[in-house]
Amino acid sequence: MNNVIGDNFSDVKLQRANRVVPLDFAKKLTVCIRDDIFSIDPLLLFQRIMIRVKTDEELKECFEYELSPIPLSLFDESGQMRKSKKSILYDVFLTTTNTYNVLDKNVIVVIDGGFLLHRVVWPSTSTYGNIIENYISYVKRHYGSNCIVVFDGYANTELNIKNSERQRRKNMYTSTNIIFEESMDVLTTQEKFLSNTENKIRLITMLTEKFLTSGILVHQAEDDADLLIVNTAIRNTDDNIQVVVIGEDIDLLILLLTLSPPKNTIIFEKPGRGKIETRSYAVGSLQEHFKNEIQYFMFIHAVGGCDTTSSLFQTGKIKHLKTVQKHPELHDSLLIFNNESSSPEEIECAGEKYLLALYKAPAHITSLNNLRHHIFHKTAASNKKQVQLARLPPTIDAAREHLHRVYLQIQLWRGNRLNPQNWGWKEDNGKLNPVFTKKPPAPDTLLKVISCACAKTCEQNCSCRKAGLLCSVICKHCHGGSCLNQQPIIDDVEEDHIDDNFEDNIDEIFLIGNQKEETNTPTIKKIRPT
Repeated sequence: MNNVIGDNFSDVKLQRANRVVPLDFAKKLTVCIRDDIFSIDPLLLFQRIMIRVKTDEELKECFEYELSPIPLSLFDESGQMRKSKKSILYDVFLTTTNTYNVLDKNVIVVIDGGFLLHRVVWPSTSTYGNIIENYISYVKRHYGSNCIVVFDGYANTELNIKNSERQRRKNMYTSTNIIFEESMDVLTTQEKFLSNTENKIRLITMLTEKFLTSGILVHQAEDDADLLIVNTAIRNTDDNIQVVVIGEDIDLLILLLTLSPPKNTIIFEKPGRGKIETRSYAVGSLQEHFKNEIQYFMFIHAVGGCDTTSSLFQTGKIKHLKTVQKHPELHDSLLIFNNESSSPEEIECAGEKYLLALYKAPAHITSLNNLRHHIFHKTAASNKKQVQLARLPPTIDAAREHLHRVYLQIQLWRGNRLNPQNWGWKEDNGKLNPVFTKKPPAPDTLLKVISCACAKTCEQNCSCRKAGLLCSVICKHCHGGSCLNQQPIIDDVEEDHIDDNFEDNIDEIFLIGNQKEETNTPTIKKIRPT
């Protein structure tokens, strides 16, 4: 803005280098150099570090750091937790052929309220009162009156480890707070309405009152409802009673398999949709089939990514399950995650051994940091693969925070409430956010070398020029437009012109870092693309 104040509007040219980025995105992708905070592209930092490193020992030391403002193996470029396809685990479990009738008086049905909210389709034109009646009629028609609906709770929604996942889902749709009554017409879509937490809380309150009046029992958890749903099903288990749990979330089946007593008769039903058939799983039979892995299912699910933990880049749930099955020597140490009195040191040691096995580390490598260096060397030497930071294992410091979040989630599933801020989470402006890592992205000495601190023009003593680099946004004074060691900015109009005539003008302009000492300006050469 300072560059255009006082100019005529017709003379204003906006450059890409000055374009703003969203505040949340900029805050996450920051690096501290000489006590100054810079927002930076992770790839730019990695490239400059790799160019500056001279010896293999120096390179090995670098891989003790993430070489990026965020651990890209666990978080995407926007700082959001990486997600895997949770439902893929359904393919591991065999369905049951046992018959049951959910409308039978000897059957108790426990319904996941979150599933129900989205399952009942809202008419395109209706009132909120009609929609509530639709929910009541849907439950009675499909499951009878002998059922229990369990809703999530939203107490202290900001200081909640699931807040990050709820915010991610909310970003898919946006809706304002709607103060509604039964007689009011619905003027928004179901997805947008339910994306707003305040709207969902008011709807659940109204549904609870109407369900109870209709003879349908309702429970509401303090936070996430999964554990309450499972415990409700277990409490109602009886020799003469068949309990059926209705829901879509794989978390429910994992908890039922882990927490239910052996030889139980609980059925988990995942309703179909469209061409997808309804699936039913007999919990007792699955426990017998997976008796060697049953005590590790919570760990497999949490370490592979769930609502409160990250998924490792391109590492699916099945790979985690196979890793546990192939490495029985890890089984005793993984039980530490089930123990409510485990120390952080025990968790980190057991977790690092598991991650080394997951990434198929050679026997002589016993550290994640050394494994990063090994995989980088192996990948860089291959002419078939491209070096990607996300493909490397996390550093032990980033893995430590991930493993702490895994342990916290397992303990919550087991009913043991811990302080999230002691286990991989931090409070930031009244919200809980995951801790990336407590180490800087690279050694401080290296960060200072790859960015110059020239006060005026960048001449022969500029550290960037000495390294054969153009100055960038991480240099102290070079982002104000006065630096002569920067890459020229091509206007958007000119770029569009080049793109439009690419086929006619096969010669492409590339900017290279060689400098002319007489003019202090970048040399521009024309080369033909290979």
